[in-house]
Amino acid sequence: MTTVAIFLSKAFIAMLMLLLLAGQLLLLPVYSLQALQEYPELGFLWLPFLVLGILTLLCAQIVLAGVWALLSMVRKNVIFNAINSG
Repeated sequence: MTTVAIFLSKAFIAMLMLLLLAGQLLLLPVYSLQALQEYPELGFLWLPFLVLGILTLLCAQIVLAGVWALLSMVRKNVIFNAINSG
């Protein structure tokens, strides 16, 4: 993988991480409150679904962090090194 491809991949991952963070902090709470106002009979599910949505986006961020680490290892050419396999 070339250095440019790794840089562009990391830039894309950074952009995705920022979008996921914005979704966690801004979009999910706003949309969940709108859903609460629209469907008050399901108000008891508001907080569990909000927490579930935030945790789902957090899992996606963890996966992206792992891909970032793998890209760093590819750049250093140590991803398939015997030291990392044991």
